[in-house]
Amino acid sequence: YNEEKRVCKERVFLDNVKIISSFHKASRSAFKVDGRQMNAFIIRIKGCGKYIFGDKTICVNEGEMIFVPKGATYSFITPPQSENLYTSINFTAENVDIPTKVYSLSDFYNVKYITESFSELWNFGDESDRYKCYALFYELISHVKRSELLSDAQKRKNAVIEPAVEYMKRNMYKGDFRIEKLSLLCGVSDTYFRKLFVERFNMTPNDYVTAGRLSYAKAIIENGDFYSIKEVAYLVGYNDPLYFGKAFKKFYGYPPSVSNRK
Repeated sequence: YNEEKRVCKERVFLDNVKIISSFHKASRSAFKVDGRQMNAFIIRIKGCGKYIFGDKTICVNEGEMIFVPKGATYSFITPPQSENLYTSINFTAENVDIPTKVYSLSDFYNVKYITESFSELWNFGDESDRYKCYALFYELISHVKRSELLSDAQKRKNAVIEPAVEYMKRNMYKGDFRIEKLSLLCGVSDTYFRKLFVERFNMTPNDYVTAGRLSYAKAIIENGDFYSIKEVAYLVGYNDPLYFGKAFKKFYGYPPSVSNRK
């Protein structure tokens, strides 16, 4: 029993997490931090930047995330006159075993929701919204851990479908988006493409698009940045608002008309 308990303890990736704060704002063009007070996930939403840790420089591009540990001393610089926007999640934890490196969020279907709604939910939401934030945070942790465990063979397979993944990220919210085009972008058969896609995301391309669209719709509704549910449907790529409403209710368990009260 003691040996089993010891092995389980060694597998701990992050323990006793406490989210302290979250920010969604423009970054300064240059600054220095001496001994960071908390751990942080920092997601570059617009623009890029360089994090300099002594003799190690890490470049973080738009759509990527970096983990910065508690106690780190570093400098940050970004190209002059460039637009920079980021979301940060600052937290404390025990048994932190996360490398300081860049993590791609191309595989993270909830990226729109976490970048556009997390800070607002954390800072201005009620107690139930805090639980949503913790759920999103652990989804993010799961994504980071999964990326660390990928074998070289799986990374090569992922590279085959990367053109389609990038295309989906840029175009899935458009009404004329077509799943049929994805395998052609990768130069493989539709059957093989779907096989590799499911291996990488544990869901079909159709399910990935649905999850991404509805996650984005939920963020728009909860932020109040819309005039009608019909408008939201069009914004996230649904040409039929009635079908959007049915899909939303099936995915979340309640209709979009009450989402902003959840």
